[in-house]
Amino acid sequence: MKPEFASFPDASPLWIFASPVELTEDQESDLRTSWSQFAQNWRTHGQPVRSEFALRDRFFLVVVADNEGHSPSGCSIDSAYRFLTDYGRSRNLDLLDRNRAYYRASSGEIRCEPLSAFKDRLRAGEIRSDTAVFQTGLSVLSGYRQGFEVPLNQSWAAAFA
Repeated sequence: MKPEFASFPDASPLWIFASPVELTEDQESDLRTSWSQFAQNWRTHGQPVRSEFALRDRFFLVVVADNEGHSPSGCSIDSAYRFLTDYGRSRNLDLLDRNRAYYRASSGEIRCEPLSAFKDRLRAGEIRSDTAVFQTGLSVLSGYRQGFEVPLNQSWAAAFA
C-alpha cells in the first residue's frame, strides 16, 4: 500500500478538518465525492492547486497541497474554508470548529470533547498521559508524518497535564 501523500515533500502545507461525530459510510462517501469535486477546480492565481486528501478514522479530512509551483494563496485557502463552511451548513456538520479535542479512549474508540471539558478531565486525572491524542492543529506535512496520533505526553495537550 502506498503511503499517504507520498508524492508531496515534508514542507507541504497541510490542513486537518475534524467532525464532532463519527462519520457514517454514507457521510464519508459524500464528503469524499464533494471534496474531490471541489479539489478538481481548486485554483490559486488561476492555476490548479495540486493536492491530495485522505479521510482518517471516520473523523478527519486531511488535505495536503503542493508548496512548489502553484502553492495555495490566501484567497485559494479561503475558498477551501468557504467550501467546507457551505458543505457543513447544508449537512449540519461543522468541520471547522477548532475548540475540540480528539483522543482514543481505552476501549479504542475515538472521542471528541469540547476543549474546555477535555482540559478539565485531564487536570482531574481522568485522562492519562499515555492516552493517544490526535494533533488536529498540524499545518505542515512533516508534522503529520511524525505523528498525527501520539501519546498525550508528546502532544499539544501535554501543556495542560
